[in-house]
Amino acid sequence: MKFRAAELADLPFLLEIQSEWPALPQWGADGFKKEIGGLPRSYLAVLEDASALLGFGGLWIIPPEAQVTTLAIARARSRRGWGRRLLRHLIDEAVRRGARTVTLEAAADNQPALGLYGSEGFRIVGRRPKLYNGVVDAILMELDCQR
Repeated sequence: MKFRAAELADLPFLLEIQSEWPALPQWGADGFKKEIGGLPRSYLAVLEDASALLGFGGLWIIPPEAQVTTLAIARARSRRGWGRRLLRHLIDEAVRRGARTVTLEAAADNQPALGLYGSEGFRIVGRRPKLYNGVVDAILMELDCQR
């Protein structure tokens, strides 16, 4: 297993995984191209093993803060710890680039994600009403990386 920066050649995979999770904000091809294309404060990583790409995750880094913008694992590979590994990689990358805190948001009804983030030390710091599809609240979370 290894992490690397996403490349344009990964675009079909990124779109396929994104489509497997309808509740995930849908960036589309143009959104992914912007993240891959080298926006100075963006980092889009893919997780791969010897045979396939397993997932992707993104960051926006504006020290002293970073924000996890997206995180998804291929549905067929989910619930095996890959999301946790990818999240830890994003946190490490954020710290390496000068972040002291990492923020993210998750749908209030996404208990697996909220459980993962809480178990990694993220704490709830706010809520955005009806952000997801005008129905589901977003839970805002923050991790203090200086502990």
